[in-house]
Amino acid sequence: MTEESRRKKSVFVGLGCNSAIAREVLGQLHSYDEIILFSRSPGRVSIGNSEVEFTIYDPQNIENLGKWFANVDLPSKQDVSRVDFVSFLGAKDNTVFIHQSSEQIMSVINVNLTLNSMFSALLIKKYIGTSISIVFLSSSGALAGDAGVTMYSATKHALNGLSKGISMEYGRFGVNSNVLALGVVSIGMSGEVSQKRLSEMVKRSANRRPVEVASITKSLVFLFGNKDINGSVLACDGGYL
Repeated sequence: MTEESRRKKSVFVGLGCNSAIAREVLGQLHSYDEIILFSRSPGRVSIGNSEVEFTIYDPQNIENLGKWFANVDLPSKQDVSRVDFVSFLGAKDNTVFIHQSSEQIMSVINVNLTLNSMFSALLIKKYIGTSISIVFLSSSGALAGDAGVTMYSATKHALNGLSKGISMEYGRFGVNSNVLALGVVSIGMSGEVSQKRLSEMVKRSANRRPVEVASITKSLVFLFGNKDINGSVLACDGGYL
């Protein structure tokens, strides 16, 4: 088969794929030739008629992430037409901010910012020259600021700068990088937030209801498909105030 006649692949890459929101969103994906999902814990998710098993990474071994990534079974650049990458990563620490240790602070920074930065850099380096679209999931509540999520808010704000920097440096090479800021999503929050707190949060949105998972998926597809949106923050939050 000649290089010209070879059919190139569309590839989806997901990071932090073991959360409830990630599983629901991933279950609605159907249009990719190859799907690679990264998680720090074992598992698999149903996508279309197939089961996709997670590729495990060690978030504590950041220094060796590059060497590990080089050994992951990813399609070669010459076989790929486009790569869509979404990060579902989001770490919080419920300890009151002034009582957080340096280890607790660094743990949130490493998950929300360092891992996102390194994975993005590794993907861009491997596939630069193809069409690459990056979306970092964020939170409108975190970006607005709220009590009890100081480091979470700080790192989500930092993602805006990371995304903007990637777009400015690599947009001319076919790389798009954006942030998708979510509102209240009931999935995955039942064990973390009381029903009273959840109701109070919902009342802060114009829609007065949680964001639907289908809306998150549609927003991702929209960002992946629009190459003239770059370095932006798209709010899929029901009008969260």
